[in-house]
Amino acid sequence: MSASKMESGSLPAQAFANTSLQWYISPSTLTGVGSNIFKGCKQLTAITWNTSTVEMPEDVVADVDNPNMLVYAKAQAMIPYAIKNVIVNGIANNIVLADSAGNNNFNCPVEFTARRISYTHDYQQPTAIGVSQGWETIALPFNVDKITHERNGELTPIAVDGADKPFWLYELGTDSLVAATQIRANVPYLICMPNNDEYGDEYILGGRVTFSAKNVVITTSSGNAVSLGNRTFVPTYQRVDKSDNVYALNVGEAYGDSPAGSVFVANYREVRPFEAYSVHTNNASRIISVSSLGGGDATGIKDILSTDGDAADSTMVKVYSLSGTLIKQGPRNEVLRGLPRGLYIINGKKIFK
Repeated sequence: MSASKMESGSLPAQAFANTSLQWYISPSTLTGVGSNIFKGCKQLTAITWNTSTVEMPEDVVADVDNPNMLVYAKAQAMIPYAIKNVIVNGIANNIVLADSAGNNNFNCPVEFTARRISYTHDYQQPTAIGVSQGWETIALPFNVDKITHERNGELTPIAVDGADKPFWLYELGTDSLVAATQIRANVPYLICMPNNDEYGDEYILGGRVTFSAKNVVITTSSGNAVSLGNRTFVPTYQRVDKSDNVYALNVGEAYGDSPAGSVFVANYREVRPFEAYSVHTNNASRIISVSSLGGGDATGIKDILSTDGDAADSTMVKVYSLSGTLIKQGPRNEVLRGLPRGLYIINGKKIFK
């Protein structure tokens, strides 16, 4: 409606209520606006408020109820404080993206720069050593600078040399899954946070994890699909209905004999924003396992050595059994390399090797 002229110059109450509106651009000539203009607009993801004289109604927040909606404005003063994710003349001070039970679709119709942007996800699936489970998918509209756990601080993909508080991150390569060292904008990934009581407390990463960046350009891209053989890995920022052509990961529940987070299943569930799904040119099989994609460690969760990251490799340590028996002592790197898998007490801390 950017070029439209209304006879009264004002939008009446409930002007677009209960429509399938996805992006609204207001007339610059707007002189007034009624209440609940977007009530029941369950698909609305972006509003461009072109006027510098009429304030956007505060009831837009309750009516739309989408925490990821973007609001473009000419002046911050025209947007009520309760409305978040505001972009003024191409610059956003802070964009906060989140999961929600209702509408949390995300769409960037016009490129902008975010001084700060973040996305938070709650990882609750258990993992098991040597078992392919606990995997999820992730796709974000920005290059991630920092990844932070709610209790354990900053995290690093396990493929990064010297990773402290590591987690597993994979993307589709030319031949199979390959370990990734960062999360790039609009690229689909498989991700898994260690969540097993056998690890040291500081290495258990179940819970809320925030992915963030500063001073990044958010483009209009909807994501880059990646193909491997007859499989295509597709990122999405909006809900995708379940269908025979959409293979979704079984997050949060087992599927038959397959543990939670281990197989992609056709016509299984709706795919949520900031996830990815698989599409196959040959749909003879309803199940595609994570391990069938290849990628070595991605077929099973390997060990994370819960050591004291502040200690040098040459630091002298003593290793005790859980019953208190001294097992071994010597330089840390040599002692740990020679230990069989199990639970130990090292420098007063319980670890799993």
